[in-house]
Amino acid sequence: MRRVRLSAAKPGDCLAKDVLSEDGRVLLSSGVRLTRTFLDLLAEHGVESVYLTGRPLQRAVREASRRVRRDLLVELREATRSVWGAPLVEAKGVQLPQVQLEVKGLRRGVLQVVREVSRHPAVALPLQELRRADEYTLMHSVEVCVIATLLGHALGLRGDSLVDLAMSALLHDVGKAGIPAHILNKPGPLAPDELTVMRQHPTLGWILLREHPDLPPETALVALQHHERWAGGGYPLGLQGEQIHYFARICAVADVYDALTADRVYREGIDPGEAQAMMTGPLRDAFDPHVLKAFLLAIGRAQEEAGTA
Repeated sequence: MRRVRLSAAKPGDCLAKDVLSEDGRVLLSSGVRLTRTFLDLLAEHGVESVYLTGRPLQRAVREASRRVRRDLLVELREATRSVWGAPLVEAKGVQLPQVQLEVKGLRRGVLQVVREVSRHPAVALPLQELRRADEYTLMHSVEVCVIATLLGHALGLRGDSLVDLAMSALLHDVGKAGIPAHILNKPGPLAPDELTVMRQHPTLGWILLREHPDLPPETALVALQHHERWAGGGYPLGLQGEQIHYFARICAVADVYDALTADRVYREGIDPGEAQAMMTGPLRDAFDPHVLKAFLLAIGRAQEEAGTA
């Protein structure tokens, strides 16, 4: 399944999901093949994008894609259950949950991701159908883990290094556990004061993870640095270039790509091609050029395997 702008859809394309009107009525059902009349009808109703079927993945690859996400989401939900909503305490000027993050079970899920993505790049392509609005942060973390694994493998990481990268990507946003729910789940742009609070989450994540006995030190650094920018101007430290840890530079690419393409409560994600155009255009100064190039090549190979290129 792939989402495309209506202007890019052609007669003969097959719908992968129902197309709904603004009031929730089904305009066209999944499985319908588009005609010029149908395309004009959708345009009249203000439909901007549709989901189309691509050439189907091999059944085993498709199931692996679902399985690694389901299993990893279960492990992540369980590992962070005690963190979300825990009483907050003051720690170095910020509010943090007074709990120890349980991460031992996460390694099973991460190893499965590394194994399947290394075998079949198409496993890393995002699956919107598994997302739930009330678990955006958890599912975003899962997707960033899967995409970062694809990218790390493309960059030559193997063995423990690739596993450490995947674990770091999975936990990159754990500091959001210390962000008030009304800010974290706000269905729209944040006000300036709310944005200031939200931008504390990298520091919160670093404090939560930096002395954890079951995690490599890179995990805390990725949590701290994943919003730093290659050309500078990021936060919280204003680092640039190779001052930013290599894993954080990889996770920054995966983080932005998923954030752009994921559906949110208040907006639909954009088409993967549009996301890549933004990342190589107006957003390019945020990324290590070498990492970004490797990402584009890796996503292209995954899309070719999936039949969506």
